[in-house]
Amino acid sequence: MHHPVRHRQMQPALPPPGAVGNENDLLRRFEAVDHRQDTVMAGSRALLLFSRFKPRGIAIWQQQIYQAAQSNQTQRLLGLFYVANDVLLSTGAADNWAEHFARCISAALRVSVTACERAGQTDLLERMARLPGIWRERLIFQPALCDELA
Repeated sequence: MHHPVRHRQMQPALPPPGAVGNENDLLRRFEAVDHRQDTVMAGSRALLLFSRFKPRGIAIWQQQIYQAAQSNQTQRLLGLFYVANDVLLSTGAADNWAEHFARCISAALRVSVTACERAGQTDLLERMARLPGIWRERLIFQPALCDELA
C-alpha cells in the first residue's frame, strides 16, 4: 500500500546565537537605541536583517517599548519609534512590515505617550505625534489606523 508523503510547511529556523540577525543581536541593538541617529540606524538594520521572522522581531520591539515606558526611558521610546519608522519607510507597503506593525503600533504608541506625559516630555510627544501623519502621507497604514494613531 502506497502512503502519500505529507509535506508540512516548515517555519524557517531562527538564526543561531552567534549569527548576525539573531534574537540576541536584535535585542542588544534595541537596548542601545536612544534618540541618536546612529543607534536608530543600527536598530533598524538589525530588524531588517530579522525580516524572515517579522512577527518575532516586532514582538521584541514591542517588548522593548513596554520596558522603556515602565522605566521612563523616554528618549529610548522615541528612538524605538524612529526604528519602526525607518523600517516602515524603507520597505514601504511592498513588504509586509506594515501589516505586522499594524497589529501592535497603536497600543505601543499609547503606552509611550503616557510615559512621555508622565515625565513631562512635551518635545518628545510632539515628535511622536508627527509619525502618524508621515505614515498617512506615505500610505504605510490604512487611513483608519492613522486616524486612530493621530
